[in-house]
Amino acid sequence: MDVLHSMLVFKRVAEINSFTKVAVELDISQSSVSKHVSALESRLGVKLLNRTTRHLKLSDAGQEYYERCRSILTDIEETESLISAGQSKIAGQLRISVPDTFGRHRILPLIWSFLDRYPDVEIDIMMDDRRVDLVQEGIDVAIRSGGVFDPTLITRRLCDIPRVLVASPVYLALHGVPRSLTDLRRHQCIIYSGSPSGQTWGFVVPEGIKNIQVRGRIKVNSPEASILAAQNGFGISLSPNWLSEPMIAEGTLTPLLEQCPPVPFEVHAVFPERSFIPARVRSFVEYLHRQLA
Repeated sequence: MDVLHSMLVFKRVAEINSFTKVAVELDISQSSVSKHVSALESRLGVKLLNRTTRHLKLSDAGQEYYERCRSILTDIEETESLISAGQSKIAGQLRISVPDTFGRHRILPLIWSFLDRYPDVEIDIMMDDRRVDLVQEGIDVAIRSGGVFDPTLITRRLCDIPRVLVASPVYLALHGVPRSLTDLRRHQCIIYSGSPSGQTWGFVVPEGIKNIQVRGRIKVNSPEASILAAQNGFGISLSPNWLSEPMIAEGTLTPLLEQCPPVPFEVHAVFPERSFIPARVRSFVEYLHRQLA
């Protein structure tokens, strides 16, 4: 078997801890994954993985071999990327993780235009609001909001997303219009459960940033679900401007407390730390920055 390919298969097994998931990711059979690992073990004369019916665990030799495999494969990838960059050729596969709503509305259109520009690039897109482990899941670039990240990752700030408070005319007729930030505490607020700070809403005031603890009987993990709940009269939504503007224009949602704008979302490109960033990764991140800034 191709030793380098076997090393790649073993590396992903060590990171994912699953023969089945690696088989799906690499589009090979589960038995092929097992054969690659067994071939390496026979070649080296050591046990790399301790396997039971339910668990995989690296042996001491396996852990050492994994570290060397990761280093060797990264060197190969970086060398190929360096040569490609020198020839002004952007090529290879990009595995990208993007949040569902923002990804569908704002990132996917840019991905299509990026692919048109670079026909030798292949893209594998994961649409998911969870914070994936970039190394374990083999992600080249993740698009994330917020300002706190794992210090072992490289981040590039792409843009800020303004947000707005909105509620339906029906809700406001029944419960009144909030006149101050503290009024929010007596209102039903739609909580975004995808963030640890979902019940703490931050606003820009003359003195700086003011945080308000809000409550509500509806929690959602999707910005679109938050907008729908607000449209149906269930409370006040804190939503991205770009998502709520069409509903504001048609009159189904009303903006609130515009004198105290919510703190914007920061949007970042995040990627694993390495000594050399592949040309396709650098080009993709720079392209997003230019288009979103």
